[in-house]
Amino acid sequence: MAMDFSGHTGKLFLDPQKPAGMFVGYPKDGQDMNSFVNEVKNMVVAMFLHDAKNPAWGSAPLPPHKGIDSESGNLMTTSDDKMEVQLAFYSRPEGMAYGYFGMRHKKAKGDDAKFLDSNGSGVKALDELAKSIQSKP
Repeated sequence: MAMDFSGHTGKLFLDPQKPAGMFVGYPKDGQDMNSFVNEVKNMVVAMFLHDAKNPAWGSAPLPPHKGIDSESGNLMTTSDDKMEVQLAFYSRPEGMAYGYFGMRHKKAKGDDAKFLDSNGSGVKALDELAKSIQSKP
C-alpha cells in the first residue's frame, strides 16, 4: 500500500500483511539528514511500540547495496518487553534517503516482519527498491 510521506517529497510503502514497510524521500526544506533519521525513528516507534518513552536504539553500519557505492546505511534496532523493531536507513550524497522498517514479537508469531541481516540482506523488496532509484548527483 503506497501513500505520500507526510511532510516530505517521497512515499511510504506499507506491507498489507506484515508489520513492515519501506520509504523513499527527501528531508524537509532546512532539515539535515540526522534530523530526518530521528524523525523516521520516531515514526516507526509510534507505529509499533505505542507505550515506548525515549526508546534506546542500537546502530550498526550497513554496506551499500551491490552496484551503488555512493550510499551509506545504518541498521538500527530498539525494543520493549514484547516486541523488537528494526530500521534500515540508507542515504545518498544528493540528499535522498530510503529504507525498510519492521516489527517482530520476541515470542515469534506468524505475522512477524522479516528482519534484515547485518549485511542488509533478507528482504528482496528493499533490494529491488534500491535498484529502482535513479541516483544523479
